Amino acid sequence: MPRDVYIWDDDSYAALAAAAIDWLDVQYVLYHSRPCVRGHLGAVLRVTAPARDGRPLLVALIEDAPDRYRVVGARWLDPAERTAWEQMMKGELP
Repeated sequence: MPRDVYIWDDDSYAALAAAAIDWLDVQYVLYHSRPCVRGHLGAVLRVTAPARDGRPLLVALIEDAPDRYRVVGARWLDPAERTAWEQMMKGELP
C-alpha cells in the first residue's frame, strides 16, 4: 500500500506562521498522531488529530498527484468543533 507523501514549500511555512501554528505540530499530526480523522473533498484533504499538546489540529492539504499532498494551512478547532471531534473519537456521535 503506498504511503502518502507530504510536500512543504515556502507558502506552507508562511501560512502556518500567519496562523501561529508550529510546523512541528503539523508534522506530528500527519506522521504520528492517532486517532485521526481524514476527509477528502475533491483535491482537498483535511486531517484532524491531536497535536503534540493534545489539542486537535486541522491540517489542510492539496493533492498534487496521487498520494502526494502539499501542506497549505492549519488551524486549531474552535470549541464547538473540538467538542464534536472529541465525541466522535469516543463513538458518541452517529
